[in-house]
Amino acid sequence: MKARTTSTSNIFCPKRRAFTLTEIAIVLGLIGLILGTIWVAASAVYTNMRVDMTTRGIIAFAQGMRNMYGNQGLMETGANAITVTQLIGAGIVPNDLVNTTGNGLADSWGGTIIFTPATTINLPGDSFVLDLANIPQAACVGLLTDTSAKSTNSGLYGLAAGAAAFTTIAGVGTTTDYPPATAVTDCTATSHVGYAFSIH
Repeated sequence: MKARTTSTSNIFCPKRRAFTLTEIAIVLGLIGLILGTIWVAASAVYTNMRVDMTTRGIIAFAQGMRNMYGNQGLMETGANAITVTQLIGAGIVPNDLVNTTGNGLADSWGGTIIFTPATTINLPGDSFVLDLANIPQAACVGLLTDTSAKSTNSGLYGLAAGAAAFTTIAGVGTTTDYPPATAVTDCTATSHVGYAFSIH
């Protein structure tokens, strides 16, 4: 007796439809939109974190300077002026502000911080300036409008931004908030942000 065979060609299989190029383009577009939204949100959060870290480092630096010079009268000037290397060695500079070579100052964006000692506010040599170079615009606005610098006994009396480096600074004082509209105007793609602190 012959065994009965069944041909697989007789079994019904539904025809599978492939994705069209249009459908693939729509899916890729949606994925790109979602990833772009996540990227923008993450960038804003990361910028805010770096602004906060930089502000805290600058305030810690200022408080260390005030502790060191508070009873000294004036800062040394000229050839006797204190150097960044000495301040790092004395533990005045927070680790967040020390550059990768360990002999200078740098901000959270890798830009140089210029320290100018013995600037003048009321008397010669009773204040100092920190100038942060090449700050991105969004971060610049955040640094100017961050009020945490004014909530501590930091001695901040001047705050300003612009295209040029600051060695002396008037700017907005501790009793006045930096208006956001002014901050947006003052900040460029790679701004300098200057802080001036009194040692008393």
